[in-house]
Amino acid sequence: MQYWSLYFFAKFALYFNHAIKFNWFLNLLLAVFVTFSIRHPRWRIARQTVAVIAAVALLYSESSLPPPARLLAEAGRMSGYSFDYLLELLARFINLWYVFIFAVMVALYALLANRLRFSSFVFVGILCIPLLAQMGFPGKDVELVDGGTERDPGVMLNAFYAEEKGRKLSLPSIAQAKHPFDIVILQPGELSWDDLAFVDAPYPRFLNRFDAVMLNFNSATSHSTPAARRLMRGSCGQSSDSVLAATAAPGCALFPGLKQAGYDTAVVMNHNGRYNEFGTTISAYAGTKAQEGKWGAVTMHGFDGTPVYDDFSVLSKWWSKHHSHPGGKPIALYYNTITLHDGTTLDHARAINSVQSYKPRLDKLLQDFDQFIDQVEQSKRPTVIILIPAHGVAMRGDTLQAAGIREIPSPKLTLVPVAIKLVGLERNKEAGPPLEVKHPISYFGLFSLVADLMADSPYEHVGKSWAERLALLPETSFVSENENIIIMRRNDGYVMRSAEDLWIKYNSD
Repeated sequence: MQYWSLYFFAKFALYFNHAIKFNWFLNLLLAVFVTFSIRHPRWRIARQTVAVIAAVALLYSESSLPPPARLLAEAGRMSGYSFDYLLELLARFINLWYVFIFAVMVALYALLANRLRFSSFVFVGILCIPLLAQMGFPGKDVELVDGGTERDPGVMLNAFYAEEKGRKLSLPSIAQAKHPFDIVILQPGELSWDDLAFVDAPYPRFLNRFDAVMLNFNSATSHSTPAARRLMRGSCGQSSDSVLAATAAPGCALFPGLKQAGYDTAVVMNHNGRYNEFGTTISAYAGTKAQEGKWGAVTMHGFDGTPVYDDFSVLSKWWSKHHSHPGGKPIALYYNTITLHDGTTLDHARAINSVQSYKPRLDKLLQDFDQFIDQVEQSKRPTVIILIPAHGVAMRGDTLQAAGIREIPSPKLTLVPVAIKLVGLERNKEAGPPLEVKHPISYFGLFSLVADLMADSPYEHVGKSWAERLALLPETSFVSENENIIIMRRNDGYVMRSAEDLWIKYNSD
């Protein structure tokens, strides 16, 4: 076995440090395969080649890295990444402590290789792992979900999608409204409750400017383009990823529905929208061409070196231009910003990575949004402002997913701070803290509120109280999805359908 012992000892160290899973049977087969001696040079080279490929593939499958298909798809896009960002990504997967441990292992192996038979320790270690797992140590291996038919996660998931399929909003016309209101949807990427807690800002003061905050809103995905698509299908219940990827179903397209109800619609981004064809996708789903906010000042650059425009500059100039001629139709604006995206860097700042710059960029974003709300208030136009982040940034990982990885749509990534503000209501000027919506909710519930405001406008008459409106919002059970990986919440906690189509218990801590 010789130096192959180092491979297995390194995996033992990673396993007992909860860094990887360990498939003891496949590792045992690999250990047996590399133990037999082969005299013929060509066969020995062939055996080593096969063993190296198998060892790499096995280690990758035991890690928390994204599936190979996702990695290959991402590899094509990585050609546009800046060199600094590529180095930053590489550094995230290099743990200096593990490098030190491996160096010590190599030194000990060189000193003791002629005195000890390390292969014997390897086989003993492999065979001990399933025994230790039965005793609950070290607790890294997944636990399969059990339960009867009523608790079967597959049955629950099918029932969830069947129920959601029957939900559909009817957006009322505002043609006869005396005081129609604008709608402004602000969607930053990579902002979750867990991210806020990680940077010691669990409840930013900025949220106090709103009339309602949803504490248990599920964005249902941890990728930006699917999050934008789900928002744009907010007139209907939550669909599966495969249905979502198709063209928006009739009656489910939010912005075309708002346009039919009497709104002008607009899509604005503080970036060029080329990555992953975001701009093209959102234009198709919104039914209007997405605009790159080139009129804004450039204060940051993305991971590919392209300009990221200042949020307040883009929003302020767009707002002023659109409302320079009063008397037009009310506007429904969708604004997407990548200010918080991984790899975005601040211009004219000391060289720090995107993790270290997250808090300064967050402060800048909230300050820009704060200024924009001031501007909207000063314009005295009735406006409903909605803050709805796409997903989190994964500032910290968990037992199955490393920090910075977003393949598993965990609650740390998809539970995001959503807030609503009604600008222009006299009764809101002296209001206290925002009302909190604590029950589970998603896009359908949020846009049910918008439809309710359109049908029974608080700008026309007193109508229902704000608390009454919020209490009636329809709930949506927690189900989040990235392609074939699904996280679902049951009464006993979270469960996950893995890429191998197995349901396992998921610990989000």
